[in-house]
Amino acid sequence: MRWLVLLAHGTAVDAIKAPIARAACGRLVIAEVASAHELTEQPAVVAVTDRVLPEELAAELTESEAIFATAFAARTEKPDRIGEGLPWDAAGFEPPDAPHDLNAESNDQSADLRGDDDV
Repeated sequence: MRWLVLLAHGTAVDAIKAPIARAACGRLVIAEVASAHELTEQPAVVAVTDRVLPEELAAELTESEAIFATAFAARTEKPDRIGEGLPWDAAGFEPPDAPHDLNAESNDQSADLRGDDDV
């Protein structure tokens, strides 16, 4: 799982013992470990989250760190969409287009390549 990690001031990214998925400028890092507990025990780590940093910590971030933290948190948000969660054929909605027969299309193309034209 990916975790947003806030490091202590003056701490280098390589101070944490975890695989780093992405590093941001400043003190934010995205680490990939099974549980947050693996990170919270490390002295260089101030906070670990899989969503939004607490407000008191977010207030201390630089502008670029705040943008990075906001983007990380946004990855779990789903947009509000009309009809979200309803069956595909719910009243008032049109069903999706019928699926294309990809096999028929690929057979047509391979016949063209072989020169099997019915003339």
